[in-house]
Amino acid sequence: MRSTIALAAALAMPMMGSAVELSDDMLNKVYDLMGSMTKHTWENGSQSEAVVEWKHPQYSVYHQGALPIPDGITKDDVPEIVQIANWALAQTPKPYTQQKDAAARAAQSQAATSTEENQEGDNQQQKRQAQTSSGSAAQTSAPSTTHSSAAHPSPTPKWPSYQTVPAKNNTQLPDGTPIVDDAAAGDPAALGMSVVLAGKATGDATVNNTKYSDAAQRQVDYLLYHVPRAPNGAISHRRDEVQLWADNVYMVPPFFAYYGVQTGNKTLVEESYNQIKAYRDALRHPDNNLWQHIIYNEKIDEGLWGTGNAWAAAGIVRVIATIQQSQWKDEMKDKINDLKSWADEIMKATKDNMTGNHMIRNYVNNESSFEDSCATTLIAATGLRMSTLNLTDDYVPTSLQMLAAASKNVNETGYLTHVTNPMLFKVEGSSSPEGQTFIILAYSAYKDWIAQGKKGVDKKHKDHPLDDDSSALATKAGVVSTLAAVALSLWAVL
Repeated sequence: MRSTIALAAALAMPMMGSAVELSDDMLNKVYDLMGSMTKHTWENGSQSEAVVEWKHPQYSVYHQGALPIPDGITKDDVPEIVQIANWALAQTPKPYTQQKDAAARAAQSQAATSTEENQEGDNQQQKRQAQTSSGSAAQTSAPSTTHSSAAHPSPTPKWPSYQTVPAKNNTQLPDGTPIVDDAAAGDPAALGMSVVLAGKATGDATVNNTKYSDAAQRQVDYLLYHVPRAPNGAISHRRDEVQLWADNVYMVPPFFAYYGVQTGNKTLVEESYNQIKAYRDALRHPDNNLWQHIIYNEKIDEGLWGTGNAWAAAGIVRVIATIQQSQWKDEMKDKINDLKSWADEIMKATKDNMTGNHMIRNYVNNESSFEDSCATTLIAATGLRMSTLNLTDDYVPTSLQMLAAASKNVNETGYLTHVTNPMLFKVEGSSSPEGQTFIILAYSAYKDWIAQGKKGVDKKHKDHPLDDDSSALATKAGVVSTLAAVALSLWAVL
């Protein structure tokens, strides 16, 4: 009899002290693992955003006065950002016109030989254009703000013809190169913020014979003039053929907006809006407002991937935050309203598909798909950011529920578990570098939300906002405490 009662007491006792909100010590573990696990270009890019939001929030677009970057900043103010930017520039390829290795040039241009043969003019200019696999429609001095199918090649050919691409100033295209050479055209742009910020902090230092400012500008030119586009003007997420990925919205538009505000280029800020619009038009399913993961060409994922929708929503909100820092925030109010409505679509759709465990499935509307901590956490971060930006508090309760649920999936060593495999989208993984980043992004937003007065929750939740349901949790805790006390009393009597 005593053994049965003791077992009941043992099972009950831990539940009384179960915590949902991650402690500072646990968040330090999550943060350290984020740094050690990060390898790929987009992982380093999103990590840099998390580092700024968590460690140096005064330089985050979510804090007024962050842009243009204040004078007086030094490399000692943002050492982690300088380190990430240095890692990136150490791998920056030389501008294509400066590449001396004839064999490398021949290999890069071989796939475009048939197109090249139809060109007239200087042979070296032909080779350089072919090397860049350029299929975008370029303006003579600035990115286009209107797009037509006639101005852009079909996404069907692997190597779109560049015969429709006008030369800048009728001489040549700007010499664009990605910050890091990558088969994904969009991913290197995720490093753009860190490169721009590090450039300001170091006085535009030179790494690998490249100034930070040059690396950032070449990244812009690479995307605008050397990456193929879909018929509606959406810049491909891949380098060698047109593919649109929902992920791109977190990589490219925020960089365009950030660099545009920093350099006073309104047209580039507007292009961040244009790209989001083009991606939404191509990927959104109008029946449920969720975004398809990948469209066009060889790699298609017709599913409504949770993390892809989270990337898109979070990227849209970053662009809103950036525009709000700009001198054009008033005249771009209509665009801000559009962006908010597009973020609303995703947030409402994911909320409607949230599971009973307050999680988002890996494929949002597929009930057989596993619950994914990555998508859940980034959606939570986005909902809280919409509150801190004074866009809406509507998603605060759901975001807190999601963050609480995801926090329970952080194990004692600091790994976020029950995550999608970032390389195999349909497979559940044991850990994820971007998952670690999403936790830091979410708790950065949570910390700012608390500092702003915990808007969007009623008074009974303000003391413990990350409880799934404060009143219900209190009731459960009371019942458990009573059972434990009764069990211990019976033990003493027996």
